[in-house]
Amino acid sequence: MKKIFSMRYLSVFLAIALSVSFSKSLLAQTQSAYNQYMQLGYAATAQRNYPSAFNYFKRALQQRPGDKYANIAVNNIQSYIKNRRQASLSFVSSIGRPGRRESAASRAGSCVEIGQLPTPVTPKTDLQLTTVAYPSFFVYVPQNSAQAFEFVLLDNTSNEELYKTTLKSTKESGIVRVSFPANTNLPSLQNGKEYDWSFSIVCDTQSRDKDMELTGSIQRIQTDPNLAIQLQKAQPRERAALYATSGIWQDTLTTIADLRRTSPNDLALKTDWEDLLKSVGLEKIAKAPLL
Repeated sequence: MKKIFSMRYLSVFLAIALSVSFSKSLLAQTQSAYNQYMQLGYAATAQRNYPSAFNYFKRALQQRPGDKYANIAVNNIQSYIKNRRQASLSFVSSIGRPGRRESAASRAGSCVEIGQLPTPVTPKTDLQLTTVAYPSFFVYVPQNSAQAFEFVLLDNTSNEELYKTTLKSTKESGIVRVSFPANTNLPSLQNGKEYDWSFSIVCDTQSRDKDMELTGSIQRIQTDPNLAIQLQKAQPRERAALYATSGIWQDTLTTIADLRRTSPNDLALKTDWEDLLKSVGLEKIAKAPLL
């Protein structure tokens, strides 16, 4: 009797073990297929083959229904195909939170050319994304007689000042870049946290109520592991397409700006830059020089 019981117990144990092993095998296969499709989707995106990218991301989502990264990729590429038209490079926002892009100026007047306004180089939606710890920020400044420019970066939660710098005014119109320096004395942006920034055109250092101020928000995000793999493989111009279709504005803009500074006569990069700005409603400053 004990022998029969032992055999039955052993059979049940073996059945459970086989079931667990089979489940683990299926899970591993699903994860492998998911990762493969996501990486193929990103690879197609880097080559700007968006229809193929869409199909790969859809297959990844089928492997892992409800997955955040696959769902974002499907929605972004679908929107990209719909709205891109003939643009070389355009941007898809994955936030969709309304914001403002106007400058705030005092009633006392300003020191910029009449009829011209400084503009943050961002989409109209607020809260821009980045994957880097120390990002760069871009603003358009019209011809001006400012005494200085001032940039401030704040922790959105504590209102603590992370970084503040004063820059020499440019006088001529163009796009100014402000880099948050990777310095051991400065805390890096933390994943998932929001930060506010302001850029002031200081017309009179003795009367700051005459400043013209631009503001924006930024959040550092954790990169999709499969996107990170493809970013390591991609060429710089390919990385710009990956960032743009992933809704990561700050990294898209910085990537193209770096390339343009290195190769200022490259017409493809010039087209990418202008199309990118036009895609977020910045047609008026798309041809402005990078200062």
